[in-house]
Amino acid sequence: MTSRDVRLSWGVFALLLFSFAYFYQAGGWNENTRFDLVRAIVDDHTLAIDRYHENTGDEASYGGHYYSDKAPGLSLFTVPLYALVRLFRGAFATEHDFIVVATYLSTILTVGVAGAATGALVYRAGRRLGATPVGALIACTGYGLGTIVFPFSTMFFGHQLAAFLLFFAFILAWECKDAPARWKSACVPLALGAAVLVEMPTAPAALGLLGYHLGFKPSRRTLLVAAVAALPVLGLAAYLMSAFGSPLRVGYDLLANPASRDEMHTHGLFGLTYPHIGVIAELLLGRYRGLLPYSPILLLAIPGFLVALSREITSDDAPEVIHEERRRASKVALYVCVYFVLFVSSYTWWQGGSSFGSRHLVPMLPFFATPIALVASRRPGLGLALLLPSIAVMLIVTSVQPKVSDRFHNPFWAGLLPAFLDGVIAANDVCPVIGQIGVRAHENFLRQARHDAFNLGMLLGNGTPRSLAPLIAIWLSSAWGLGRAARKEPSDALQAEGGSATLKTS
Repeated sequence: MTSRDVRLSWGVFALLLFSFAYFYQAGGWNENTRFDLVRAIVDDHTLAIDRYHENTGDEASYGGHYYSDKAPGLSLFTVPLYALVRLFRGAFATEHDFIVVATYLSTILTVGVAGAATGALVYRAGRRLGATPVGALIACTGYGLGTIVFPFSTMFFGHQLAAFLLFFAFILAWECKDAPARWKSACVPLALGAAVLVEMPTAPAALGLLGYHLGFKPSRRTLLVAAVAALPVLGLAAYLMSAFGSPLRVGYDLLANPASRDEMHTHGLFGLTYPHIGVIAELLLGRYRGLLPYSPILLLAIPGFLVALSREITSDDAPEVIHEERRRASKVALYVCVYFVLFVSSYTWWQGGSSFGSRHLVPMLPFFATPIALVASRRPGLGLALLLPSIAVMLIVTSVQPKVSDRFHNPFWAGLLPAFLDGVIAANDVCPVIGQIGVRAHENFLRQARHDAFNLGMLLGNGTPRSLAPLIAIWLSSAWGLGRAARKEPSDALQAEGGSATLKTS
């Protein structure tokens, strides 16, 4: 990458991280059960969440104890951070206030950082694919702020961390094709194994990426790479053995709620059957959970893949071997996207419960968004025209309530937008300590907020959509600065550095 690309990718990272950190979404079943495990490990030195389980319905029951029903990866990554924050417990008047701050910081420094880093990697991937800086910026901004990545990077879910780990491994494997490096080669299987530790359904995608890295040619190196990839997977097996008595028994097999457990056991294998065409259509086009209607910037991914897979990706002067590797990488990205669509459409809970969009598709989105850079390079005006409404929709979703009940079949137009226009923001009423509450059991962390959820603009004393003004101001100034840097012609020296030789490694 040229020095300009490095500066732009760091600028994207900073912009996205600030945007994600601007919001705190409070609790929820999914978030609470994951953080309950963090608290159990640090505070109680156990994997059982017995002391906290009443704040969530996402729980497994085994041997007279309650456990989180989720894969443990995100919780395990958060344990050192929470242990550090726990040292300052005495500075808070109540346990509730402490947990609000602890969950906020934990979310920012795990999921938020993962989302921002993935956005920067999408910029890097777009440039490797042959896109212009402007095209790559449109793609990574659309990815981070114009899709469900935005709300899901503000909540303590594992899907965005899994997306980062998969895409990070993909980028390293791609770069190793041009310039092999031992540390990169070792990081690929380690990141893929960690992705499975965070979200187990990523395993088939991880195997495909591992095959891309190895070239499907067995050798002594294959055994070494497989051993490295197995380390996080062995950690997962150890967790399952300790919690549920077997490395082959997962939390979804032991759900504490009898109705949910019966539904899981009577629909294929852990709720998986076969792909359903109607579900695929809803995932991509429907008003209930559809990706494309609410993120029109993703429409450019379709022609983007067609361009990426064609014989001539760009008009640059890169050698044919570089073009061929770009096509191969694009095929791998397409494989990941197809896998996740087919997987989610096979799952009985494909809608993701209380969610805007299907959260299960989040790990595929960086792969899907990268080819947007090619189309946006050729038609930047079109890219911007689709980017702006995508960001507007996701800003409303993120600021009002990303965890919309699955009973709402038109969640944006019939629920979130009217609420936003009525001045309602930060509407989530689930407490990270005690869960769903019918009456106020404690004071809100911020007086200006309706519930525990808040955004940083509320610190200025405003609990209406006007609290988003500081964020929008940062966006506008960042758009001007990043756009100006992307359009600026590099110096002659930089051009010499960033010619076709740079395209091999950028």
